[in-house]
Amino acid sequence: MQDFTEQLELEAKKLEEDYFMGTGKMAGDRAGVTGGNGELYYLLLKE
Repeated sequence: MQDFTEQLELEAKKLEEDYFMGTGKMAGDRAGVTGGNGELYYLLLKE
């Protein structure tokens, strides 16, 4: 899962878009420094 998260962060930086940071205090702290307004998208996976 760590590799997926790292890849997602790299792709988001390339696109200058927001990305999901996770849940909890640490995720909130990290998300608070990304700056800017953006759009929210949900990735839905079908099993």
